[in-house]
Amino acid sequence: MEYASADDDQTNSDHAPQDTESSEIRILRQKSREGLPRKIRHQGHILTLLPGPWPSYDTVLSRVAKFVEGLQSDSTEAVGVEVAQGVYVLNHRSNGNRFTASSGLSLQVEFHRIRNGNSLDRDLMRHLTHTFRAIGTIEGVNAVVLKAAPLASGKQCFSAGADITTMAELRSAEAATTFIKSISNLCTAIRDLPAPVVAAIDGPCIGAGLEVAASCDLRVGTSSATFSMPEVILGIPSVVEARLLCDIVGWARARHLMFTGCTWSASEALQAGLITAQFDHSKDMSSWIASFIETGNSSFQVYKDQKALMRKWEDSSIDEGIAAGIESFANRFRDPALRKKVTGLIGKRLKKPAVKKFPSTMKLDLQQRRTKSDKNGSQEDKSTVSIHKKISLNNNATTTADHARFFSQSCRS
Repeated sequence: MEYASADDDQTNSDHAPQDTESSEIRILRQKSREGLPRKIRHQGHILTLLPGPWPSYDTVLSRVAKFVEGLQSDSTEAVGVEVAQGVYVLNHRSNGNRFTASSGLSLQVEFHRIRNGNSLDRDLMRHLTHTFRAIGTIEGVNAVVLKAAPLASGKQCFSAGADITTMAELRSAEAATTFIKSISNLCTAIRDLPAPVVAAIDGPCIGAGLEVAASCDLRVGTSSATFSMPEVILGIPSVVEARLLCDIVGWARARHLMFTGCTWSASEALQAGLITAQFDHSKDMSSWIASFIETGNSSFQVYKDQKALMRKWEDSSIDEGIAAGIESFANRFRDPALRKKVTGLIGKRLKKPAVKKFPSTMKLDLQQRRTKSDKNGSQEDKSTVSIHKKISLNNNATTTADHARFFSQSCRS
């Protein structure tokens, strides 16, 4: 399926840079290829190039807000928008189907530096940070999927880590501090997002890319996914959100990963608990994510409350965490919809169970095997006792409880 910008007729990406207002949002809609301006092909869609200055946070916020507004007003056609160069926000789709919550939307954030291994430079990290902060302000967003675009070669790579060219330009401790804070700011924006974030990892996930993935609430990967923190090989310690790995995989495994710079396969990451699930194909991974989103369609507020509570748990003692849980539980019952839902469940449980009818004649065949061994354990004496009874039951008078009582008595005899 190919998609094009809704305002293609007035758009020509070969023109000189436009101001940010005139190039604001481009909601992509289904359209034939005839007469399209120059575009780039990306992840099976046709996406409009957005020339112009790097957008500010306010511009990114505006584009995300307008895109969400477009989904709510015309959700059957809206597909995605490029909110900043290298950062796309898409309406989450799986196998052509759109999975959204009844009270909100599920978005997909895709980043790409497809000629640089999807490595993270200053600009890409800044715009990803802006994007996640902007999404966090939109009340109707209930889940976010983070993934990377396929490389120009066609291979998959979640992220090659921090951009090596940018690293080579660091000439002082102050410059290094500014750069490493940009990684931490991105990770913090993901962790602070009220809605759950799922990282869909295909191909290598290295260094800063792994720190970004660790900041997500869930991580799933394909069989081709690999994970490593190779900074130690360059003489640099793993820092900032690498700290999260210690709680995710345990201190012993985290030490081994960071001291040796080794690479984990997807199966090793699954065994360590770094990823939740492993899939042979990216389509299977997308289907799993879609199922997760669909499962929470009616209860995403619970997901948000749970995420907020778990963030408190990270920075609190056990007693403080328990107290926060009591408060969270009480706050949920301020919602009339939840009280009504719980009352409805109780009503269903109090209903009289349906009477199940059994056949008028039933043959009950039980076999009991007893095994005895001599002192050396070399011989076994097996005896089989078969019980055959015919039970005549009255269809109109028999209930589930009657049959269960008779079955129990038969077993004891």
